[in-house]
Amino acid sequence: MAKKIVITGLNLLTTTGDAWGGVNSGSEPVSIHGTTVPAGKEWGINRDEVERFVKAQLATKIGDFRTTSPDANNFIHILCFATKADAALYDNDPETYGPGGESDKVVKNLTIPISTASVDSYIGTLSVGRSTSTQYLVRDGESFEIPVRFNAKHIIAATSQQEAMSGSGTLIVEHSQNGTTWTQVATQTIAASQEETGYPDTVDLQGLLVTGTLNHIRLRVVFPYTDYEGESKTLASSPVVLTVTSVSLSLEMTTAWHEPQVNPSALQLAYTVRGTVARVLHLKVTGSAGTYETTSELTPAQTAASFSLAEMSAYGLLTHGIKTCEAWLTAGNATVGELESEHLIVRIMVVRTSAEGYLQPRLLISEMKSEVENFVQTRLLGYAVYSPRQNGEGEVVNTGPAIPVTFLLTNSANSILTAEQDTYASSLVNPSPGNKYYLDMTV
Repeated sequence: MAKKIVITGLNLLTTTGDAWGGVNSGSEPVSIHGTTVPAGKEWGINRDEVERFVKAQLATKIGDFRTTSPDANNFIHILCFATKADAALYDNDPETYGPGGESDKVVKNLTIPISTASVDSYIGTLSVGRSTSTQYLVRDGESFEIPVRFNAKHIIAATSQQEAMSGSGTLIVEHSQNGTTWTQVATQTIAASQEETGYPDTVDLQGLLVTGTLNHIRLRVVFPYTDYEGESKTLASSPVVLTVTSVSLSLEMTTAWHEPQVNPSALQLAYTVRGTVARVLHLKVTGSAGTYETTSELTPAQTAASFSLAEMSAYGLLTHGIKTCEAWLTAGNATVGELESEHLIVRIMVVRTSAEGYLQPRLLISEMKSEVENFVQTRLLGYAVYSPRQNGEGEVVNTGPAIPVTFLLTNSANSILTAEQDTYASSLVNPSPGNKYYLDMTV
C-alpha cells in the first residue's frame, strides 16, 4: 500500500475543527498547507504538529505530557500525567508507571487518530456511562452498576476509512485502595458494539468493593482479532479508572429506650452513627398531639449525635405515654449517588406522675424489621415492658412484676385477630421490666 503524504510545518492546526488528515477524493491535485496532494492520495498532518496542538489544548488541565513511539497498530499515544513529578517517574520506569503498569500514573491516554503506517491498523476503545472525575458513593454490599460500551475499529490505510469490527473481548475489572497497586477481581465477556452511542453492557461492582472505604476501580478490555494478513493478534483498550466509596451507613440508639423517662424536662435521644462521609441525621418524633421533625448535619468523622427536645404544645412530646422516635441517615446527591440507611424506629415511655393511670403497664416494641428474608432465622424486633410501682419514698420505679406477652406471626396486616387469619408461629414470653429483649423467628 502507498504511504500517505505527510504535511510538514508547525502551527498548522488552530482549532479542534481543523482536519488532521484525509484523502483527496477529487479528480485534481489539491494544495494543503502548501503541500500538493495528488488525486486519490491520503494525507496527514505531521506528528510534531499534532503533538504540539494537543498539548496546547490540554496544557491548562494536565500537569505534563509524554508521547510514545508508534504502537503495534502504528498509532502514536499522548500520555497525560497529573504532575511533572509523575511524568518524571514514568521517564525512569515506563513499565511500572506507564499504562497498565503496577503503579500506573497515566490519568489520560490519548490515541492520535492518524496512523503513521502505510498498512492497516486496529484500535479498541472502552467508553463508560459514569464520570471518571466523580467520587461515587454506594452503601456497603449494594449494587453499583457501570454502563459500558466497547468499540473495535479496523482502519484501512489506503482510505483512512474506519470499519467496526465484530466479535467479543474480555472486560477486566481491577481494584486498588491506593490507586497505584492493582489486583484483578473480575472478568466478563463483552461484545464489540457496532454503535457509537449508548451503553449496551453493564458491569456491577457488588461484592467487589472493600466496605467502609474508598475504592479505585480500573476497567480495560483485551480483544482478539485476525488482521488483514490473516494473523491472530490481540489489542487492548486504554484503561478507565473510577473511584467509589463504599459507605457503612447505619445508626443505633444509645439511649436506654427500655427504661422510662420519668417527669423529664426534655426528651433525651442519643445515637451512634456510622459512615465516614458527610451525612444528615433525620429524626421524627410522634407525640400525643402531632409529629415533630428535625435534621442534624454530621461531619465524616462524627460518630455520635444527640437531641434534647423540650416540650412543644403542638406535638405533646413530654405528655404521659409512649413516644415513637424514627431516625435515619442520608448522604450524597444525585451526582455521586443518593444513599439512605434503614429507618430505626424506637418507642420510649414518658411517665408523668400527675397523669391519670400512670401506673398502668405498657409494652414497648422497637427496632422492628420492615423487610425480612423468607425461611431465614431473623431478629424481627426488640421489646421491653413498663411495669411500674411506687417505692417507699413514693417515687415511680420500673420494678413491678413481669408481664406475660404472646407474639403471633400471622398473614394479616390487621392488628385485630380474627378466625380468618392463619397463624404461622406464636411465642409466649414473660419479660421483666427494665430489660431489653429480642424476638428471633423464621418467617
